[in-house]
Amino acid sequence: MRAIRKALALLLSAAMALTLAPAALAADETDSGLEGKIVILHTNDTHGRVAFDDEEGIVGFDGAAALRRRLESEGAEVLMFDAGDATQGAPVINNFQGLNAVEFMNAAGYDAATVGSHDFDYRFDNLLRMRNAAEYDILCANLTYRDTGDLVFDDNRIFDCGGVRIGVFGLCTPETMTTANPVNTANLSFGDSAAELYAVAAEQVAELEAAGCDLIVCIGYLGTDESSSPYRSTDVIGSVAGIDLFIDGNSHTLMESGQVLGGTLLVSAGEYFSHVGCVVYDPAERTLEASVLTAADVGEPESSVTAIIEAYTGEVASEYSEVFAVVEYPLNGTREGGDDEINGLSFPEGEGSRACETNLGDLLADAVLWQARESVGSGVSAALINGGSIRASIPAGEITRNDIVAVCPYENSIAVVTVTGAQLLEALEAATWCSPAAVGSFPQVAGMEFTVDTRVDYAAGELYPDSTYHAPAEPGSRVTITSIGGEEFDPEAEYMIATNDLIAAGGESYYAFTRASYKFDIGISLEDALANYISGPLDGTVGGQYASPQGRVRLIETALDEFADLTPGAWYEQSVGYAVENGYMVGAGNGEFRPDDDMTRAQYMTALYRIGESRGAYPEAETTGEDWAAAGARLAADYGLDWTEEELSEPVTRYEIVFAANELRRDITDGAPLHCERPMAEFSDLAGSGERGELVSSLYAAGLINGYGDGTFRPDGTATRAEISQIIYNLLEVVCQDE
Repeated sequence: MRAIRKALALLLSAAMALTLAPAALAADETDSGLEGKIVILHTNDTHGRVAFDDEEGIVGFDGAAALRRRLESEGAEVLMFDAGDATQGAPVINNFQGLNAVEFMNAAGYDAATVGSHDFDYRFDNLLRMRNAAEYDILCANLTYRDTGDLVFDDNRIFDCGGVRIGVFGLCTPETMTTANPVNTANLSFGDSAAELYAVAAEQVAELEAAGCDLIVCIGYLGTDESSSPYRSTDVIGSVAGIDLFIDGNSHTLMESGQVLGGTLLVSAGEYFSHVGCVVYDPAERTLEASVLTAADVGEPESSVTAIIEAYTGEVASEYSEVFAVVEYPLNGTREGGDDEINGLSFPEGEGSRACETNLGDLLADAVLWQARESVGSGVSAALINGGSIRASIPAGEITRNDIVAVCPYENSIAVVTVTGAQLLEALEAATWCSPAAVGSFPQVAGMEFTVDTRVDYAAGELYPDSTYHAPAEPGSRVTITSIGGEEFDPEAEYMIATNDLIAAGGESYYAFTRASYKFDIGISLEDALANYISGPLDGTVGGQYASPQGRVRLIETALDEFADLTPGAWYEQSVGYAVENGYMVGAGNGEFRPDDDMTRAQYMTALYRIGESRGAYPEAETTGEDWAAAGARLAADYGLDWTEEELSEPVTRYEIVFAANELRRDITDGAPLHCERPMAEFSDLAGSGERGELVSSLYAAGLINGYGDGTFRPDGTATRAEISQIIYNLLEVVCQDE
């Protein structure tokens, strides 16, 4: 296998030399270039897109079967693998608890698969029924019964392809302990640490090498999402030598020509059967080459598989295809923004249900809150749904039940829990631990508002039991709940929260909810709640109230994000951000900056004192409001501005702003002269004013202030808080030059 890894290093991510367009597949067999080669077809995260559909760009199991048959007819030895989440995600398989998906995979000719977290959605005993029905090998080397240590599935399988031994083993992410309903993974272990996962993989490689395998393949449901570290495929590859080919799932990543990491070729085929991965192994040259195939490469799907699928789809189609509502704006159900190829939509990068509040997240959370209140009464304060439960976007236009199921495919039911404010705060802190990076636990909410200060590092405490998530060591260090149920948040109060059964059971990062004083499952699915809400309170039209997110969750990445009333891209963006980031100016309360309000004399002098203190010109003051205000008042007196207490509360004038700013400049620079960048200005309303006019003109020339277009300065006028932030920014630009 050293030769394979050496060849991979030379290949890097070269595209597959063989073109599998329909015309090429129909060419003379002697021209195929496949004789003596082994082709590995692979899929992942297909989630119920079972049938070939060239218009929608879905390959389907019947399309994958056709690709396999054709490649075999061209002389290749073909293996077909799946990297998880094939048995859940759309009505055609959900209605049969995934067992018919196994039937489709049997018919298509799959040779092996591993399990994904959503393959556990129908309870563990149903997963065992699927295992017994499978005519292919289900492999997972790190999944054991916790009480006995016995493997649940086989760990590996060696395939003999014309004398070439292909060793294959499976892995499933330990995150399944919490991303699947904990009830369905009770008494199971996926490994208690990343080190244990790596050790299992290394043991598999050693066993397969000892068995004389020519090629070692891992089928892993791990993914590459940042939030999945240290359980990603890339982490395993970086820690375990000897894996030649890693077929990945979970993160829905499309790698069109694979990625070479060290001596391993990492491949993944995207999501929803939009692609089938294709890896060609040449035993003679000992090389691997990767590409992906699409519906356009299929030609005609395998009719025998199509017939099996249609026996089920016909039964479901009429019930789920009837139009029942209209959506006026596209609803964002992407993971973290970008292109939604399935629906032909595009959303801003970084803006998806796992990364931030979305309009579809608002709609679903509203539906859950409404349905819970309909079922158990008005005592339900708020709703919270993990972003990972949203699986599809909805384009504008008419919608059917199929669209609703695509959004909520998991048959999770609504549950209510009663938790304290402190427990809710802990849950939100844990759920947003890596924000703004995307994570499945990210909360989409209704009836509450909160902020996440992503500038503060997450303080990880103890690892939650049977989880890959850490409890927050300092709940509230990043998350601030501003309101719940329309009232001010109280950490001591009890709140009834509507959620889904996964979260109520402590799934994802929501272990805090296991300590709820009350839990009740109302027995209505998310799918039904969403359909009921659209048909009922919304009267069949999802309109303008869901055109964009409603501001329930704010991620604070810069100083501007702290304030709901600041407009990104506004003229004051740089100066306000600068003043706030450096602590010179603060908000006006209630999460607002009020950029258009006047600034009082006391507020302005306090800001100047903070600047002087930060530059070492003034002694440190306590950081409470009263102490800062007193320091500012003393500073005004030092400048000769003998204002009364009543006058301190009045707006500061433009001349007072200039005068005090110059006094601060002199204190910081020990009286250094001004550097003038432009000619002096003569303002008509300062003509004959002596020193006042000279000071304003010189500070204009230095770049501190500007006048008005009519040639006036308006010394007795006022300035807004945004304008003063610009003067502060200009002042320190001047000071920096003078220093």
